Amino acid sequence: MSSSGNRVLVGTSGYSFEDWKGRFYPERLSPSDMLSYYSKRFPMVEVNYTYYRMPSASTMRGMDRKTPDDFEFVVKLNRSLTHSNRVIGSFVPDEESSNGAAGGRSARGSQEPEVTLDSLKDTIASFKEGVAPLVESGKLSCLLAQFPWGFTNTDRNLEYVVALAREFSEFWFVVEFRNAAWVSDAVFSTLKAHGIGFCCVDEPGLKGLFPPIAISTSPEVSYVRFHGRNASKWWKHDDPSERYDYLYDEDELRPWADKILRLSENSRKTYVLFNNCTDGKATENARQMQSLLGLVQTYERPLF
Repeated sequence: MSSSGNRVLVGTSGYSFEDWKGRFYPERLSPSDMLSYYSKRFPMVEVNYTYYRMPSASTMRGMDRKTPDDFEFVVKLNRSLTHSNRVIGSFVPDEESSNGAAGGRSARGSQEPEVTLDSLKDTIASFKEGVAPLVESGKLSCLLAQFPWGFTNTDRNLEYVVALAREFSEFWFVVEFRNAAWVSDAVFSTLKAHGIGFCCVDEPGLKGLFPPIAISTSPEVSYVRFHGRNASKWWKHDDPSERYDYLYDEDELRPWADKILRLSENSRKTYVLFNNCTDGKATENARQMQSLLGLVQTYERPLF
């Protein structure tokens, strides 16, 4: 908790990983028990599977049952809403297969019509139905809309972000940009005017990637994601997970602890997520950050 009384919560971007066994989870822990085990050590988690497939109410209900009453979930928007090749404003390349170092922006495919919000109504409704159990239990903290590097700063793209947030107006809504072109006072002012949270990021210091700035645009929620600094694997890798294979040292995290405390002065809640999930590195760094922020004893729960 910050000096203002606003809460800071630290967790990881996902929890169901086999390579966490022996590092964070006991070797013989069943996958069905991972969330329960995780929730005794962290106060919140970012749900990322919803990016790849639509959320299921039955799955969310099960996740609710496995966690304490005060546990919180951030749910990532489905890629059909953020990474579609027809998202309004420009062609959005598949970030995992595109080499951002090449620079430039691809032209929109001429044979595909633009996606409009009208065409996304069913998808949006389905997403809301899927997360309803977490809404009912009061455990859904906010939604995260992560846009790819190819989603550049244009007037129409910014309009799309605002329109998408409006469709989810009953939720706290946070947007993450990967392209440095979004570093703009006008963009931050627009987000603030519409109550949209901004996701600060720590990622490799490569040309064109978003820099590690700390800005709060919502009185409700501030957000920080740590992706690691694996510059050599960010654009060139055999498996997308390689780009997040990075372990921060304490000297790299300490400056962020100060930034996070400042962010927390401006928002009711500040969420800090580690996405460097390979081999459980995210859990190690998350616990380090809890310690730097003085949160370990605050959020550690009885383990048995």
